[in-house]
Amino acid sequence: MKKLSVGLAENGYDIMIGEGLLKDAGKLLRPFCPQSEPAVVVTDENAWRAWGESFASSLSDAGLAFRPVVMPAGEGNKSLKGLTDLYEALAGMKTTRNGLVVALGGGVVGDLGGFAAATWMRGVRLVQIPTTLLAQVDSSVGGKTAVNLPQGKNLVGVFYQPKLVLIDPLTLRTLPERETRSGMAEVIKYGAIRSASLFQALADPHFDLSDVIYECCRIKSEIVARDERDFGERMLLNFGHTLGHAIEKQSGFERYRHGEAVAFGMVLAASLGEEMRFTEPGVADALRRLMARHGIETEYPESVAELTPTLSMDKKSLGDGVQLILLRRVGEATARRSSLSEIGAALESMQKRREGHADERASVQTSQIFQTSQAFQVFPTSPDPRAQSKLERLHDDVKTIGRFPRGLVVPPPSKSLCHRAAICAALAGESVVENFGRSEDVDATLAGVGALGLAETHTEGDVLIAKRRGGLRGSATASRETRIVDCNESGSTLRFLLPLAALDGRSTVFTGRGRLLDRPLEVYAKVFADAGAFFAREPGRALVRGPLRSGSYALPGDVSSQFVSGLLLALPLLEGNSEIRLSTRLQSRSYVDLTLDVMRRFGVEVEAGDSLFRVRGGQRYLPARYRVEADYSQAAFFLASSALGRDVEVAGLDPASLQGDRAILRVLREMGAETTWRETGVRGKVVSVRAAGLSAVTVDASEIPDLVPPIAALCCFCEGTSRIVNAARLKLKESDRLRALATELRKLGAQVEEAEDSLSVTGAPRLRGGRVDAWNDHRVAMSLATAAIRCDAPVSLTGWRSVNKSYPEFWNHFEGQGHGVWNNIWKEGGA
Repeated sequence: MKKLSVGLAENGYDIMIGEGLLKDAGKLLRPFCPQSEPAVVVTDENAWRAWGESFASSLSDAGLAFRPVVMPAGEGNKSLKGLTDLYEALAGMKTTRNGLVVALGGGVVGDLGGFAAATWMRGVRLVQIPTTLLAQVDSSVGGKTAVNLPQGKNLVGVFYQPKLVLIDPLTLRTLPERETRSGMAEVIKYGAIRSASLFQALADPHFDLSDVIYECCRIKSEIVARDERDFGERMLLNFGHTLGHAIEKQSGFERYRHGEAVAFGMVLAASLGEEMRFTEPGVADALRRLMARHGIETEYPESVAELTPTLSMDKKSLGDGVQLILLRRVGEATARRSSLSEIGAALESMQKRREGHADERASVQTSQIFQTSQAFQVFPTSPDPRAQSKLERLHDDVKTIGRFPRGLVVPPPSKSLCHRAAICAALAGESVVENFGRSEDVDATLAGVGALGLAETHTEGDVLIAKRRGGLRGSATASRETRIVDCNESGSTLRFLLPLAALDGRSTVFTGRGRLLDRPLEVYAKVFADAGAFFAREPGRALVRGPLRSGSYALPGDVSSQFVSGLLLALPLLEGNSEIRLSTRLQSRSYVDLTLDVMRRFGVEVEAGDSLFRVRGGQRYLPARYRVEADYSQAAFFLASSALGRDVEVAGLDPASLQGDRAILRVLREMGAETTWRETGVRGKVVSVRAAGLSAVTVDASEIPDLVPPIAALCCFCEGTSRIVNAARLKLKESDRLRALATELRKLGAQVEEAEDSLSVTGAPRLRGGRVDAWNDHRVAMSLATAAIRCDAPVSLTGWRSVNKSYPEFWNHFEGQGHGVWNNIWKEGGA
């Protein structure tokens, strides 16, 4: 457990941070609980559903009486009516001035519960137990409490410090992904205003969340200790909030989470600072890139010029002006007063530039106006020179896409098959895999089979050679040594190797980067428990210890097929027979068929039905020589390029492949394109696509999730409105792919609407182009490159190196360089 003290003379208190702290809440609250009446636990439906039972048990075990007040969830309840309802509950419980209010939940619960505690009987004791990331790093610390009015956010409030803040990072496990992203925006705020080293650390996917929460609380507690009432330095904590609150008000406090609106506001504020030549160039882009790494949307889709009237009701407004927090550079912030007319002029200029109508004169006039604004107060910090140099490198790491494919392209070997072949070859030993493709994902699997002791592998050119080592044979012998498998960002590596790691009695820790360990693993948690193996998840890692038992495994079919494939790879090595029963139709069945086919090539047989797989135990993988075919999911981007008018042929594909992504040929034909195969002497069969025009389609993504990025790019140029449906699983990929595609394609000028599990795309002959980001997602980068073919202006792409995850040679092939392209002639410009 980590502990901080907020150094206020009369109102000081401790902040305690530690995983599992909620279980100890009872004994930690005992000094503040009255003997004469129960503590009042103010919470909402979501927090109480997730943590109420655990928290109640902790209080009961400590002998503390309590009564919960469970409110509806959502910002709409942070109102005078919600406050009145809470007052009536306190009256009904006969809460006295000796009472205790415990706020258990997110920012709304903390604000509302805190305001009630501050004003009931002129003040009762308050303890904050935040359960969301935003509340843990920001709203629970510092004593600000408030409610909203129809005219604006937080207009009625009071400063009231708690007696204690308890932060348990484990509560973040139950948060929806959107809520976590919202909180991460506030985390990034602290790095932006006060700590360049924190800002830099957040770009590293290995950061420790508990350390990050501690650092944010440390920064805020130091600022609050120096300026409790928000008259000076504490204003810096409002970076992004002034414009963010205007966005929340404009959207009726319903469309955006608080952190999402603040993210928009931070980028707008940084852009305003660059407009007035006060903020160093590149800071706004650095914010965009860091937020994109965490899946945070940064471009407010509505008119920014319409925010100006709302700013006049901001609680930080002074006369005809507003106190804006601006950055000089990352890690150094300033409070600066500007008039509403000046801010309005700048926002109007930015909006025109967004729409492509601003001229040089308007830009110069805006910068001159802001240069004359009065600086209110500056609170500098010492910038980290290493962070600044990294910031400069990030700013320069932009690819302008101006070369497009033409000629004969050979896509890489199938990544799906490389994963499976590498595992089967390692289990067999003494095997050779030809046409084997290396990428960051596949390298993670090779490292994983090595860490598990399956085999020694090495590559010679495009050939993988596996040599037998110890191997896993269902041994129940435990070892004190814990194996560590780093899966990088590869979901296939994680889900394929987890069951194999559970075959023996040794402990294995699986780690990863980015969003990998946020992806669903609940299926394994259940089946491992049923089969006698240990499985647990902690932030940033998963732990497993066997041995698994043979028997019947029940799985839902509407989960990732990787769970089924992982069990199929492991179960034949157990002594007894097993079966896998699916309760619903299996999605992405083609990927399971690939697994079964590769297993057969290495001597392992499985009886497969529609919803039942019978696995004979006691089998062994046999040495084999196997050749990997080319990857349809990667070829899809070049087939799409061909459909968009590029003179491209694709070689190396098997027309009869079991790969489900072969469906790209069907989708192209449904769009009105013609696909043609022809035989060549050296390269075998090649396929090309021709289209006089493309028509809108409806595509079911449930079986072909990896094809959504190239299909989305194609739909931008189909006549009519296309729909990509049943695509919810894309929200759990390297990025929230639905949001990433919708956000970035819109920046190019496309008409894209995102729903919970679908995209709607209205086509146009061409797009305008512009600056976009790959969201650290390889397939998003390739999709944007494909859309660039029909853009009138150049497309500048940040995050372009993310293709190394699956297709390191993509840019060489796409731009007509390297051995993957024959007789390629490229030209500058569009199609």
